[in-house]
Amino acid sequence: LLSFAGEEEEEGQAAKIKRRRPRSSENKVATPDAGTSATQIARPGEYTAERLRQLKEANRMNTNTLAELKLKGSFKPDEVSTCRDVLEGALTNQNQPMLVADESRGDQKHMDSLDKESGLPSEAEIEAARENRERWRQAHAATMHPPEGQSYGKDDDDSSDDDVDKNKRVQFGTGTDDRFKGFNGQHVVDLDDDQPKRTKPNLIELGSSLGGLHTWVSDVQQEAAEVLENMNKALQGMEGKGVFVRKEVVSLREKMESSQAFLLEAENQLDPLAECYQFLQETRTYLADLCECLQEKAPIIEELDEQRETLEKEAASRLCERKVVLQRMMFDTFRSGFMYLMSGSGDASAVSSVLETEQMSRVKNECEKGQVSLAELQLAVSSEMQQYRDFRVADEAFFLAEDSSIPPEEGGDLLQAIECASTVFADTGEEFCSIELIKQKLEHFKIRYRDSYFQAYVPESLPQLLHPFVTLELMQWDPLRGGKAASLQSMRWYQTFFSYGMFQDAAQSDDPDNALIPALVEKIVLPKVKFLTESVWDVLSLTETRGLVTTVEDLFVYVRGDCEELQDLVMAVKGRLRRESENVQIPMWPKKVVDLVPLGQAHVCHLIKPAVVLFRSILQWEGLIEDDDLVHLAIKEVFTKKLLSYLKIARQGDSALCGGVLHFLCESIPKAWWVRAKGEDVAPLVTLVKECGREEFLP
Repeated sequence: LLSFAGEEEEEGQAAKIKRRRPRSSENKVATPDAGTSATQIARPGEYTAERLRQLKEANRMNTNTLAELKLKGSFKPDEVSTCRDVLEGALTNQNQPMLVADESRGDQKHMDSLDKESGLPSEAEIEAARENRERWRQAHAATMHPPEGQSYGKDDDDSSDDDVDKNKRVQFGTGTDDRFKGFNGQHVVDLDDDQPKRTKPNLIELGSSLGGLHTWVSDVQQEAAEVLENMNKALQGMEGKGVFVRKEVVSLREKMESSQAFLLEAENQLDPLAECYQFLQETRTYLADLCECLQEKAPIIEELDEQRETLEKEAASRLCERKVVLQRMMFDTFRSGFMYLMSGSGDASAVSSVLETEQMSRVKNECEKGQVSLAELQLAVSSEMQQYRDFRVADEAFFLAEDSSIPPEEGGDLLQAIECASTVFADTGEEFCSIELIKQKLEHFKIRYRDSYFQAYVPESLPQLLHPFVTLELMQWDPLRGGKAASLQSMRWYQTFFSYGMFQDAAQSDDPDNALIPALVEKIVLPKVKFLTESVWDVLSLTETRGLVTTVEDLFVYVRGDCEELQDLVMAVKGRLRRESENVQIPMWPKKVVDLVPLGQAHVCHLIKPAVVLFRSILQWEGLIEDDDLVHLAIKEVFTKKLLSYLKIARQGDSALCGGVLHFLCESIPKAWWVRAKGEDVAPLVTLVKECGREEFLP
């Protein structure tokens, strides 16, 4: 900094002096204790002619030193400006007060002219230096922070430039107060203070300090760049995380909204769900009670059903035995009469007594065997003889009439078992024993909660659930004799559950409830029909045969044709027909002998009747049994082996009997058989009809 002593020096030689800051070859600030040398200025601010000469000499001596520092004798203005900007930026960031070291450097041209000339600076140069000093001082006033309570000068507007110089003068020095510490640890001291004056740092020390500062600033900038780069990377990472977090927030918000919507919907469905829960609990309780009731009643019903089957089988067996005994006894009786006349020694008038004596003997013998009681056998013989007496002609009415000699058993244990079955549910509430109410509750369950209905496996469990009720009703079912509820369609359980689950277009093709009736028929009805076929059916009764055929036709509607149980039933039918065809016997009595025996003609017609009836019974199974089997049984086994020989003999002596039999046989042949292969299946019958001259019997 430039400073002037006073007005007197301005008017004198000092007006021509241009002052320069002393330089030092070492990079440290000179202190007053460093000694006296030609390059040092004792007291800054005092510019006499002697001191100006010393300043000039010092500048010359420092020229070589400045050249070694590659400053070429002076600081370049742009370089000074660059160093100053770096210094100002570094010191400003650290908020430390400092003093610009080269504020009195001056213009580079003036410095060069001062080195070349030996004279003093002009007044214009001094004025320019003063303005330059004021400009730099104002520019760096922001970096000067005086200690609290002190100032670097007075701000009186009335003071002159010299006063400003006096008030603003500072010097470099070393002190202990950190408030006045400047660049590189040097203290800035007010020149007006009474403290010891400090020598100002020379340019070499300042240059060295600026070089170190430049390196430090470069390091700081490099570290700052690295920090900035790391911060940018961290910022980018945070931005990426921020995007992820925002996505998560959006996702969580959507889930929360979805959960809120679900919660609202659940709240809206709470009342229906509560109603559904209550209904399902009530239904569950009802079904549990129903199952418990059936578990108690089902064994009773099964036992009664087994007892009924046993009694029914025994009754059928006894009826068959009585018929066999009656037929054998009547055959033996009339054979004795025929043999008596054929012996040649018999008298026709004595045949009646022979028959009566033989009949009483046969009755006694059969009663001794214990198979039939005397009263029953006598009643059967009396009924059979009455039928002989009532016989007129062997026509269709005769063959269609049922044998009433031994009526089926009625009452007894069988009726008692049926009556007991009707009282099984007497102590049960109506809602557990009425199939109509059970259907109503289950259908209501299906209508309201269809999914729950199927999830509870109701369709799969329903056949087993209804099994006791169906079995109980089938105990009174008599399809053979046309008793109560002879057809399936007329039974109560069938009518109730035929349309089960088919309400308001709710039934679908894949609905398991559609198979309810077929399942009940296959599991319950089919085994019962098979039992009736094997143990109860009278093959020689056209009434029972028609009833059984109708029932089996219904079974083919509801049961698959490949069902094993159904195939077993068909095999049982064929077995019964085959065994009966083997048991049929037709005796060959001469026409004259038969006419001599009382009621002999009626007896012969009754012996032929089983074969003729069996022929029709076999053909009634047309469509249910294979035609080849029917042709074999009817044409070959019955007609050819049993009837053909007798009819050939009878056509010569008893054309009426032969005509009645042929007419009945032709009426029994299915119409399709006459057309198929030009009647080859019935060729033997057609031939006989033509031989007898009864072509009118042919279609």
